[in-house]
Amino acid sequence: MVLIIIILAGILAAPTNKTTENSRITPTVKVVKQVSPAVVSIYSSRKTRFNPFNPNSSSSGSPFPAHKSLPVLGSGIIISADGYVVTNEHIVTKSIKLKVKLQNGKIYKSKVIGTDKKLDIALLKIKDQTKFSYAKLGNSDNIMIGETVIAIGNPFGLSSSVSRGIVSALHRNLVINQRLYPNVIQTDTAINPGNSGGPLLNITGEVIGINSFIHKTANNIGFAIPASQVKRIVNELKNFGKTRAVYLGISIKNKNDKVHIFKVFANSPFDKAKIKSGTDLLKLKNYEITDMQSFTRALSTLVVGEKIKIETSNGTKWATVSALKPKKALSIFTNYLGIKMTDIKNPGVKIKSMDIKAYGRSLGLKRGDIIIQINGKNNKNMKRLSEILAFIRPGNSIYTVIKRLGNKYPLTIPY
Repeated sequence: MVLIIIILAGILAAPTNKTTENSRITPTVKVVKQVSPAVVSIYSSRKTRFNPFNPNSSSSGSPFPAHKSLPVLGSGIIISADGYVVTNEHIVTKSIKLKVKLQNGKIYKSKVIGTDKKLDIALLKIKDQTKFSYAKLGNSDNIMIGETVIAIGNPFGLSSSVSRGIVSALHRNLVINQRLYPNVIQTDTAINPGNSGGPLLNITGEVIGINSFIHKTANNIGFAIPASQVKRIVNELKNFGKTRAVYLGISIKNKNDKVHIFKVFANSPFDKAKIKSGTDLLKLKNYEITDMQSFTRALSTLVVGEKIKIETSNGTKWATVSALKPKKALSIFTNYLGIKMTDIKNPGVKIKSMDIKAYGRSLGLKRGDIIIQINGKNNKNMKRLSEILAFIRPGNSIYTVIKRLGNKYPLTIPY
């Protein structure tokens, strides 16, 4: 009898294979299983020019013809069943071939729907009618420093690679390769070349960020664009193909080493936030405003519909960013250059007058010049010009073609 009891006790105590397996299914394992089918590897190539007498040269400014393709690897995340994919702009810029590979090995062609170079986000669309597994962009506004995060991507071409870490810091504002990354998430999760564009996930499987870059001289310091920001950019790209310029409704100038608000326009975001003229602008979003350059830089990070914190010498307010209307965009442009323009019979817009101290003069503009092209788009008339300007974000240069006395000249306008 004693022997039987001992044997039975041993049987009861022995764990089953199923119990052992269940104990190994951690929250991380669940997240990876849930989201991995929506993570894609992105393979693109772009043309590069190089000097045949110096094979190590790959300068895009080389006079030699483009005859070499540079492969680019990256990651992305499918965000809808019909195959929309979010990734980084720097992965797909100037791409001549663009394919995405799913976890199951299937490869699909894709196209670029739109990009935001400043904020380094691109929206792609898989060219197929298949219903895809997808992950929703989550809420990055309640991230906690120290919480567990997971990255899935295609580092060095090793697709579906997983790494885990924690959120190291929040609200970093960094400039990398002349791009301004606002409000990014810092993580110690292993991020390597090829991870760019892939998701950063919390322990419940929410996409809280898009992995974008690493600190080159450090180990395990990576950065991700917050999902809340990405969602606003994606909406713009999906609806318009690019992000619209934003409007705050103020005129500012330097005064006593401060950025002074000397006018607030009626019904503008600043007016609705009850911010009065005559105050100094101290902070916009998380950026300290110390001069016109810092204001322009902060402005270039804003997206239509975003709610931002504004700190002035009279206190703190919140405002919702609105879109810059074409008519207002044209007014800002002409005032900036100090010119007045008119339509002409032939395609283009003619400068009919110019202020004595106009900024346009310092750029080489003259009365009678005709602006026939702007950022690669033909400029038929004032209406078309205003429509183009409504999509040019602050901090970007405007590339124009000017016609003068029958000859065409390129002119870059810092904006």
